[in-house]
Amino acid sequence: MKRWILSFVVVLLVFSPVGAQDFRFTDDVQKFQLANGITVLVKENPAFDIISMVLLSNVGSVHDPVGLAGLTSLTQESIMKGTKNLTEQELVLALESQGVHMGSETAFEMAALVFQSTTDKFDSGIQLFWDVLKNPVFPESEVEWAQQLAYYGVLSLMDQPTTEVVLTFLKEFYGETGYGMSPLGSLETIPNLTRDDLVDWYSVIYQPQNLVISIVGNVETAEVIALLEEEIGSWQPPKSSGRLIPNRAAFTPPIQSSQKQINKPTQAAWMILGFPAPSAVEEDGAAMAVLNAVLGSGMGSRLFTEVRDQRGLAYVIMSEYAPYYGPSHILAFLGTHPSTVDEARAQVLEQFNRFVNEELTDEELEIASTLVRGQYLMNNETNLSQAVVLGTNELLGPGYEWADEYPRLISSVTKRDVQETAEEYFKAYVEALLVP
Repeated sequence: MKRWILSFVVVLLVFSPVGAQDFRFTDDVQKFQLANGITVLVKENPAFDIISMVLLSNVGSVHDPVGLAGLTSLTQESIMKGTKNLTEQELVLALESQGVHMGSETAFEMAALVFQSTTDKFDSGIQLFWDVLKNPVFPESEVEWAQQLAYYGVLSLMDQPTTEVVLTFLKEFYGETGYGMSPLGSLETIPNLTRDDLVDWYSVIYQPQNLVISIVGNVETAEVIALLEEEIGSWQPPKSSGRLIPNRAAFTPPIQSSQKQINKPTQAAWMILGFPAPSAVEEDGAAMAVLNAVLGSGMGSRLFTEVRDQRGLAYVIMSEYAPYYGPSHILAFLGTHPSTVDEARAQVLEQFNRFVNEELTDEELEIASTLVRGQYLMNNETNLSQAVVLGTNELLGPGYEWADEYPRLISSVTKRDVQETAEEYFKAYVEALLVP
């Protein structure tokens, strides 16, 4: 059903006189800075009686200190475990009574606190948000419990062949940088984390100069800004001791192809072949997104038709372009029979090399660029998703206006752009292979 709906939207975008590139996310956005340096974006959207707010920090799991991978994730998980005013249970009951959603998230490059409410509950519900932000207590027992859950979460990831090959690829491709492992951390590092580490790292994550607040919904901008100035305009977290140093390892792209093989009792062989790729805000990132759509996004892609359908060399196959704001990658992921590993690898590499050796057809370019634009629009149609994309580009990219720049770049991608991007990046790959 999702595939049918997406195809229908793509058809509409191709033949409609008003395409995805004509829609603008940012026309109604207003930008402010609070007295303590926190950047605020507000977009009024009275069409829905919902207010979505995200507080984003530019400290993510890639910044976890060496030997303490998982620190940001555990800090984020534990920040919701109680405040100076409310126990965890009291906080949960208060949120439920208000009909408010609040949560914490950790990604490679940022950490987030998320808040959503109806308009009539915003003023009262947001007080719970401020309490969590300003007054976390990190109870020892709750930290230990969250630590155990994180440990067994990673253990369960390592127990699955598909996720183990992904983690192996990340480690081999990104090396000692923080991109090289799950945001949860590793089995070696999670036991090293202490409550004191969390308390200190909280002060690193939530320094005002690290933060962007993005609000989209049925609000009055002037009222919201006045509220933010009153509640957190002069707020500062406790000062960090400075004993925890963020990971600053530099990424070095592979200069020659390499393979990391692991063995595990399994019926299938699982393989990832990954190349370097442009970051989220580089102009050739648009060309790589279009290339990825042609390569392995869906049943009509080259990998699916050439490797799976025509040659029967894969049980499952796909590609993924992961456009981070730092070092990035594009990969092909497949499951095949152990006896056909070499043949499958050769065919996957052939599909990558086709982009270097020949241009796309006009039809491929049109379908792929329309697909990417359509997915972008659908992925950012809610208040919450717009708050995230606006805030993320303001925090990590060239500014919130990039939300409208990206679909314009997609529309302007040419066949030659795709070929030149492939020539630039498809030189050396990293392979992770899991076989019986």
